[in-house]
Amino acid sequence: MRFWLSGPRILGIRPGISFQPSDFRPRPSRPRAASYIYVIKGEENNVKIGVTKKPAERLAQLRTGSASNMFQARTNTSRPATPQA
Repeated sequence: MRFWLSGPRILGIRPGISFQPSDFRPRPSRPRAASYIYVIKGEENNVKIGVTKKPAERLAQLRTGSASNMFQARTNTSRPATPQA
């Protein structure tokens, strides 16, 4: 069984949205890939802070676009927030 909610006609079009009971059931959550918070430092003491899933690839991307030498100063794993009951 589907539910249809519609609004008033606007320029001859009746906007609406349809739902079915399965739309309101909780879906199983998929495991998320680990994210990393990184700090990359350059020769001129420039610092780049960001979030990525692949820190080695991100460092390679930043080195490609930079004239100065860069190195990875720190990397930490970020964990998804857990819902509070």
